[in-house]
Formats: sequence, C-alpha cells, structure tokens
Amino acid sequence: MDLEGTYAVHLNGEKVGTAILSRCGLYYEVQSRCAVRGKQMVHLLMGIESAVEDLGLLIPANGGLELKKRIPVRRIGEGKPSFFLRNRNEAVEYFVPVKPGEAFPYLHRLKDAAFAVHNGQTGVVLGSEK
Repeated sequence: MDLEGTYAVHLNGEKVGTAILSRCGLYYEVQSRCAVRGKQMVHLLMGIESAVEDLGLLIPANGGLELKKRIPVRRIGEGKPSFFLRNRNEAVEYFVPVKPGEAFPYLHRLKDAAFAVHNGQTGVVLGSEK
C-alpha cells in the first residue's frame, strides 16, 4: 500500500498543520509543519489502525513548529495514517499490535506493558515514554 502523501495534523480536533509522508528506501520520511497558539511543547503522533507512534517533539522554526523524522517501513502498519499533536505532559497509552514471526520493536519497554486485545487484534499496551 502506498502511504505517500500530504495529511492534516490535528490538535483537539482542529487542523493545525500538515505532515508529508515520503518513501525513502527502507524508511518513510515525515516532514511536519504546524502552527500552534501559545507557547506549547507538543509531540507529533501518527496513528495507523490501532497503533500509535510518537514521532517526537516539534521544534520552533520559520515562525511555526516543525519536525522531520525517518521511520523504518517495517514499523508502519497497513491503512491510512492520521497525524495529531498532544501536549508534552499529557499521559498517553499506546496499543502496539504483536505480529507472529516479526520482531517486536519495543522490547525495551515491555517491563511496564500489558497484553491486550483491541478490535480483535492481540497486542501490547505501552505507557508514554518520558
């Protein structure tokens, strides 16, 4: 499935920017630019199916907030991605599907994780990484 394209970035249901997803060999590159009111520290999150990936903290640049990140293709699931922001101090739990026969990229975070089933898919619930 081709995921390349330009997507809206939302904060509390309001469109505040865009994220461009481009395929670069074994990686997807995400370039995001957002305009957020006030002095907030926000993280860009990408959701596909029931999995959410924290892409990192946006930094001030060119009168807005920007982030450029590369993600291994194997870490991205099937389906249309959605992008949204969350406040840096807001606690979030992530559901990460477990796929038999594939390496689990979050082994280092399993200490405080729990198994769960979401939409019929078995996976792991991880807390926010601080």
